[in-house]
Amino acid sequence: MRVIETKVYTFDELSEEAKEKAIENYRYLEVELFDWYEPIYDMFKDTYSDLFEITNMYFSGFCSQGDGAMFEYGGITDKLIDEFISQLQLSTLRKKIVKEAIHFSGSGKHKGNYNHERSCSHSIYVESQYDLERYHSNIQEFIENIAMDFEVFIEEKYIELAQELYSMLESEYEYLTNPEDEAIFLFLQSVEYEYNENGERII
Repeated sequence: MRVIETKVYTFDELSEEAKEKAIENYRYLEVELFDWYEPIYDMFKDTYSDLFEITNMYFSGFCSQGDGAMFEYGGITDKLIDEFISQLQLSTLRKKIVKEAIHFSGSGKHKGNYNHERSCSHSIYVESQYDLERYHSNIQEFIENIAMDFEVFIEEKYIELAQELYSMLESEYEYLTNPEDEAIFLFLQSVEYEYNENGERII
């Protein structure tokens, strides 16, 4: 038996060349071993829970055709419904009638094998709360038109937010793996890894 003694170094004790090697070896560590995207999910949910009742989020990325992000939702909030009603080309009175007499609801579920802004199946419901014949001569056609407009509005808003979610995820991924090394440098400073003089991890 023989004993070989090896000097070990913390990251800060390495030479600049050895630090660069350690950084290159661990460039993708944070995105491979950790759920790095969870804080982005939380931030997105906190920001837009006043529009959609977000339940689950999914993504794929970041350099293949079909990459993107999507989210499932269990409901649509009153704030988003009010946004829809406010942009209708109707008189103030008719907007008031729509708000008080028509019930809007919806949910969205993942569909297919991909994760992007068009991977959501929307179930949208628009129905009259009570008899509106006295307000509109052809109420059924009126409600059908409102329903079609609402479906388009929700899908467009959804696509906008899903694209924003993907952009947030992509920016975080690029930060964690960027060639400027800032995120990796800070990570390696914070953990208790030890290296040989060449920047190869020992412990």
